[in-house]
Amino acid sequence: MAGRSPPPWWRWRLLGGTGFVGRSLLDVLHTLATQGAAHFDVTVLSRDPAGFLARHPHYAKLPWLSFLQGSLSQWPAVNAPYTDVLHAAADTHHQGNDIAWTDQIVQGTRRALDFAVAVGAQRFLMVSSGAVYGPQPDHLPCMPEDHAGAPPTTSAHSTYGQAKRMAEQLCTLYAQAHGLQTVIARCFAFGGAHLPHDGPYALGNFVRDALSADIPALRVKGDGRAVRSYLDSEEMAVWLLTLLRRGQAGEAYNVGSDQGVSMLSLAQTVASVLAPHKPVVVEGQASASAARSLYVPCVAKAAGLGLVPQRSLQDIIRRSQSPG
Repeated sequence: MAGRSPPPWWRWRLLGGTGFVGRSLLDVLHTLATQGAAHFDVTVLSRDPAGFLARHPHYAKLPWLSFLQGSLSQWPAVNAPYTDVLHAAADTHHQGNDIAWTDQIVQGTRRALDFAVAVGAQRFLMVSSGAVYGPQPDHLPCMPEDHAGAPPTTSAHSTYGQAKRMAEQLCTLYAQAHGLQTVIARCFAFGGAHLPHDGPYALGNFVRDALSADIPALRVKGDGRAVRSYLDSEEMAVWLLTLLRRGQAGEAYNVGSDQGVSMLSLAQTVASVLAPHKPVVVEGQASASAARSLYVPCVAKAAGLGLVPQRSLQDIIRRSQSPG
């Protein structure tokens, strides 16, 4: 958010404010508030505000923060105006009915857009995913926003990416129909505070295994050649807030780091930082015919807004030690 003075007042609705992305946003906003930069009121839509605040009482009784009970399928009645809506409410991984998952992402986004129009919001940030690009070609070291690829429609494994593509298209249609200034943030991989240690995230699992006295080694699923990159969660939140306020309406921006690391190197780095005594075991066998999996964004477009990855992978790993 550096580079411009904030307006006298913003009123934001944050959808998805209690998960990994949402808590990272709340932490950055809290830092801004304690620094005297609280030119905002934020309302978080949550299925269980009381339970969230019981688990995390430091978010309670903050003068700039309030909670409303509800979900993307059950909206509470709201009459107050909002200047901005940040939509980060969707499951990134789903176990169950993929049709219901598609509906959650697509129809949930439409309801969020309807809400933004109804309350007179000027800006809408859609938190999307690099999954919209489909498989990254091996000849591309990083994925640019204008890459013309897409997930295959013949694979159920592409459900998340396809649903996010449809949600992005809805943002474009609402901008055309209602003049809503929509911006799309295509998120890649992250580490840092609040990263789950028990989910489908390689970095979180490596950190868990490094810290556990009951786990003798860090295990790499697959052959270790898959390449990812990691942006710190606090930096991610700053990037999202910057895109909400200063991103070009109608544009998409990658959010992540362009410094790729193989899964084997990632596991070895986690071990060296947190558990030098533990070995790293690769469970899979490399195949000369199998293509390696790449998932690394080009972030030159975000750099045009002054957004550049700052923290090293080692620092991100240290900040990932506590999942709470």
